Amino acid sequence: PLQQFLLYGSVLPALSPALCQAVTGRGDARAVLDDLFDRQLFLSALDETVPVLRLHDLFRDFLRGELDRRAPGLAAELHARAAAAETRAERAVPHWLAAGRWPEALAALRQMAEGLLAVGGTHRLERWLEQLPPDWRETQPDAALLRGLCAWSRWDWVLARDEFQRSHDAFARQGQPRD
Repeated sequence: PLQQFLLYGSVLPALSPALCQAVTGRGDARAVLDDLFDRQLFLSALDETVPVLRLHDLFRDFLRGELDRRAPGLAAELHARAAAAETRAERAVPHWLAAGRWPEALAALRQMAEGLLAVGGTHRLERWLEQLPPDWRETQPDAALLRGLCAWSRWDWVLARDEFQRSHDAFARQGQPRD
């Protein structure tokens, strides 16, 4: 059980009780994290008030390799569970992307775009958008809108105009003139 807990938890950048419970399905995640910390098993504490731990990079990489070897394809499902349990969109996006759940990733990006752009997060938003499959991304009005907003924030007026037009046309084809 402890091995499986660690294998499943290897998809997480930080092991918190809530995320570990979501990913592993175990209701005793907090107790397991406390036990792992007490054993000092290749972990660092990020927050000692609530057990939030981080696996050492080499150990985490080893566990991810083992997870992929033992259960090919399971990592995507675990990432989807982690994304659904995340309380902040910016922490959910990498999980949605790793899970190959493009609509959920784009919805999370749309949810957080205004805040990211307000603080200069254009490159971060663009980097995430680029991780969506190009053929799928090009058909999505929200993706074009977000790319247009990124171009606008960089003062690339021509690209912004083109992306906004693509977004407008795609929304109109879907019967959604809102944007």
